[in-house]
Amino acid sequence: MSNMEETKQNTYLKKFYKIFPIFYGLSDDLLFYVAIDTLFYTIVKGFSADQLALLTTVSSLFCILLKVPITKIIEKIGNTKSIRIGTLGLIVTSVIITFSGSFLLIMIARILYLVSIVFKNMDNTMLKNNLILQNKEDDYAKIISRANTIYATITMIIAFIAGYIFNIKKLIQANFGKYLKEADENSINIVAGLAEQQRALTHSDFPSLIVEAIRNSFKLQREEKKKAVSFNAALINRFLTQKLSQGII
Repeated sequence: MSNMEETKQNTYLKKFYKIFPIFYGLSDDLLFYVAIDTLFYTIVKGFSADQLALLTTVSSLFCILLKVPITKIIEKIGNTKSIRIGTLGLIVTSVIITFSGSFLLIMIARILYLVSIVFKNMDNTMLKNNLILQNKEDDYAKIISRANTIYATITMIIAFIAGYIFNIKKLIQANFGKYLKEADENSINIVAGLAEQQRALTHSDFPSLIVEAIRNSFKLQREEKKKAVSFNAALINRFLTQKLSQGII
């Protein structure tokens, strides 16, 4: 290798080592599933606990079945192209999952999202290969540690923001604002208090049950041909009690 080529290679690798932790930290969990997975699917998408379980099981199963053919494709096209395909796939599927309202489409996107992660994870192999090339294997732990720190920090911030966004009271007002009156404020506080109590008991999908119970209470009032539906805390509590007694949580 000529001096010019060696200089170019060293320059490239220095940039790679600087960019890698940032790239890894931002792309390792593009939808921040670790922080908001259950909340996102149950509250934003309105999926039931059964649908969420099905989504996770089917997508994971497909990813396992596709592992061998994906590995063969990666071996054929190389690490760099695999990372590009994986990153593009993560971006496209993240957009679909975020904006789609179809369970089937989200299921397909979730499968492709997990497949994209397999392609994108070649960044780790690429890092190791580059370090071996320069006899700097001992730097691997330092670079990965920096990358994990960036990822953990971002995830922590997202989790904090999600906790604020998915506040039960704000959730109720956001979903049912058009039905609420000033007189409903006390009812909202009662239901929100009930939700916080259940949350303290580690019922992680309780927010989705709150929303479902409110919808069911409105549905019942419509079936009874009420002139206008109201935010009835007692009725909502009845539906919640029924769900809890069925052992859904």
